[in-house]
Amino acid sequence: MNTNKSTNELARTVITSAAQLASLPANTEAEIISVIDLGNSEVEIADGCSLYFIGGSLINGTLVGNNTSLYGDVTVECLAGSFATPVKASYLTSGDYSNLLSLLGLNTKTVILDKDYTLPVSSVSSISCPYVKYLIGEDIIIRLSETGTISSPFCLIVANELKYLGGITFDGKSKSLSGFIKIINGAQDSITVENVEVKNITNTVSTSNIKGIYIDKYSNTSSPTITRDCRIVVRNVCMSNLYQRGNGIISDGPGSVTSLQIYVDAGSYVSVDVDNCRFDNIHCYGSGGTSDIMYENAAGLFVQSAFWNNYAGEANTLVEISNIHGHNFGKRLVMTDCANVNVRNVFGTNNNTDFLCLVGLNGSDSRFKYASIENIRYEGVVGYSSNNGSFTFETAMRYTTAENIVSKVTGITPRTPGTEETGTNYPTFYPVSLQADDVTIRGVHMIGAQTVLLPVKENIRLEDVTYDDTEGVINSYSDGIFMPMLGSSVVIDGLKVKAHHKRRLVGCNYKDANFTSSNIFINDADLEFAESPSSSSYKTTLIEAQDWGTGSVGHRLNFTLKNCICRHSENFQRYPFRKFLGQWTLENVKFIYDTLPTSSDHLYFGGCFAVYNDIKEALTLKDITAICPEGTCVDKPVLYLAAYTSGVVGTQIHLSNIRSNCSNYEIFMANVCWDEYVDTTVNRYQYTQFGTAQKGFMVKDYSAGVKYVWSGTSWVALTV
Repeated sequence: MNTNKSTNELARTVITSAAQLASLPANTEAEIISVIDLGNSEVEIADGCSLYFIGGSLINGTLVGNNTSLYGDVTVECLAGSFATPVKASYLTSGDYSNLLSLLGLNTKTVILDKDYTLPVSSVSSISCPYVKYLIGEDIIIRLSETGTISSPFCLIVANELKYLGGITFDGKSKSLSGFIKIINGAQDSITVENVEVKNITNTVSTSNIKGIYIDKYSNTSSPTITRDCRIVVRNVCMSNLYQRGNGIISDGPGSVTSLQIYVDAGSYVSVDVDNCRFDNIHCYGSGGTSDIMYENAAGLFVQSAFWNNYAGEANTLVEISNIHGHNFGKRLVMTDCANVNVRNVFGTNNNTDFLCLVGLNGSDSRFKYASIENIRYEGVVGYSSNNGSFTFETAMRYTTAENIVSKVTGITPRTPGTEETGTNYPTFYPVSLQADDVTIRGVHMIGAQTVLLPVKENIRLEDVTYDDTEGVINSYSDGIFMPMLGSSVVIDGLKVKAHHKRRLVGCNYKDANFTSSNIFINDADLEFAESPSSSSYKTTLIEAQDWGTGSVGHRLNFTLKNCICRHSENFQRYPFRKFLGQWTLENVKFIYDTLPTSSDHLYFGGCFAVYNDIKEALTLKDITAICPEGTCVDKPVLYLAAYTSGVVGTQIHLSNIRSNCSNYEIFMANVCWDEYVDTTVNRYQYTQFGTAQKGFMVKDYSAGVKYVWSGTSWVALTV
């Protein structure tokens, strides 16, 4: 007798044959101390038994567990049935596909993969994992074989109850699959996926699609009124080289690829936390092979939700996304369509043509609102995009706030759309696309020529905006840094511009005289524009609200500019401000000249402003200053006012404190008319004398301290 054994060990039954193993009573503890031949059969043991492997093994057959516990240095040729303890891959005498299939089909909570697997393409198919809740890989690799072809794509592992997946690298060897794992879990259970890598899938079937890792918490039949409180955590996941054969229909599912997709019930209390994930080389491709990148749906991360069975309540999801990196990530790196979204630290680079958006918040349901975005950066080329251009950040969610959005355009790769693609080849780039009311962005930093499209939305605010295209060579669809849509309403507070490619601060490409006014307010601006090119059609103009093609239709723009410095003002053309419809106010604006203007194509000296007074809308200029080099003096006015149509009465003009350090004149007027005279504080010494149409204009002679009104033929002193 071995006197070193404990009392429990002494009570164990020693198994010496397959027949003895099969006849064990329920709940027996037994030892396997020798090699037992199962005779090429399945041996099922009674419920609740525990087997202790002490130097022994089971060969030539399958052990069928029945809530069985395994301990020690377990060695079995094959396993089936139900096990109460974790089952390791190293229990099995081989590591082939059939054993992996057997392991994942076991009725056990935990499977531990501690050896690598190479799966034969000729026989591999989807592996059902209906019972396993914990699939733990100890830094192992599952790979497909180098040879062979898969003609009908499938997802390798399908799990219904999985709660944990980790420690696995899957290499698809560029075979035609639709994904690595699909987790369909509609219960209360939380799900964690961590330390997983998926790479090298090339799906050649355009009627299929790729979802590398797909977690579905929406597929359930429980009542939406029952609270399902659970958490989905995905961290330290890398996905690369996923290529899907496109079908040319951009909006549908087939022919698309999503690296990591999470689908949840919007009415449930489900929280999603995705952290430290990377997505590289995620694309749809055309008939020319994987190098033939298509503009079709390809995404890194997609968190999506929907309401179960016409649920009428508010969205209850909470989504946290942080530390996401991507290179050549397809159309979108991060995409969400759910409520209560927080995104932090997203960085993407790209040199392909299918880029659309770095971070996109879709908000397909009006209850999908409340988003907070912080520190996102795109750096790369602008390529083939949709009719509406491409973006660093896009939101259609109400109550979105964002901080520190950086867009750096490094080049352009235009190409003509192929026969399988739709859209227009506009290499147009917008750093932000704001498609919802109540959006505030603090810190929009543009490097390279870009355009901010100002939407037809309410309560849009941009703070701390910088633009610098001195590093870029890109020309965008719009020549304006800001392009308002008709009916837009935006406040821009804090603006710094260094433009060498753009020729407009605000360019109103949308024109309709009978549409709701746009309302643009800019406060605290520091503007620097390069010299205009020789072509007269590209002269630098700060604010362009006039359609010079027709001369009669313009953008109805209510515009306010306060506290602005315009540097290198000699680079502006004669009319840096072109007004047609709307009420404009300029207050505390300084024009600084490095050299005096010499050409009539340039500013006539100072805050030159073109007024088109075809309807009765006000123009207010207050504290306008032109600062020229010391010791210079020219016979030019500080302010140049002109109207498109001669003799048309209507514009109200409010002028005060128009100054220059090197001009004898303050105002030049041409065709300017009004139906009300306005008290002003400009000097009455004009560059030109007024006519009858200017009757009623009032000025002040500073030297005499007397106010004058123009009678139509002469200045008449007013007495108090």
